[in-house]
Amino acid sequence: MRSCSIVVGTLVLALVFTGCASSPPSSAAAPPVHVVVTADEDVRLMVNADKLKRVTEEALRKYASNAGEATVTIHFKSLAVVSEVTPGVAIMPSTPNQGTPVAIASSEPWNEPSRPTVGGSSTGFTPTRTRTERPVVKGWYTITDPSGTVLEQKSIAIPPNYRDGYSDRLNAQRDLAADVAKRVAALRRR
Repeated sequence: MRSCSIVVGTLVLALVFTGCASSPPSSAAAPPVHVVVTADEDVRLMVNADKLKRVTEEALRKYASNAGEATVTIHFKSLAVVSEVTPGVAIMPSTPNQGTPVAIASSEPWNEPSRPTVGGSSTGFTPTRTRTERPVVKGWYTITDPSGTVLEQKSIAIPPNYRDGYSDRLNAQRDLAADVAKRVAALRRR
């Protein structure tokens, strides 16, 4: 009888531990910040407003969970091209140099396939700059308090929402959301 109660007790404890381990971790409470993401008709297909809103709300829970009441409005207005200049290196081959002949140390030099040389062609490296152009969707974000007073407004630009999956838009959206959430936290602490 005693061994049966030990087995039952062990099973109950195992079930309790399994239940606790499988429950989802509690997330931080959402701050009282209302998020609005909009886009003009010209660029509405290049911005995933619902995804950006969700990502921004997640960033607010992470970075601004103690923020006071506010409204964050993110609006996209136009498509533009941004130029970036990055350093690079161009390889410029020099004129071929045959090298300096070396004496043959063979007892039968006429049987050697070719005369050995030292040195040879050298390659030069020249610093260059590479100009890259990439499309972006431009707009701004505004942080307002409950009375409607604008606390901050800044311009923003993110890669367009290409359907081919070949852009860094998700990272750009996460970075934008994190930056906005950190600004909300900083402004609402004042």
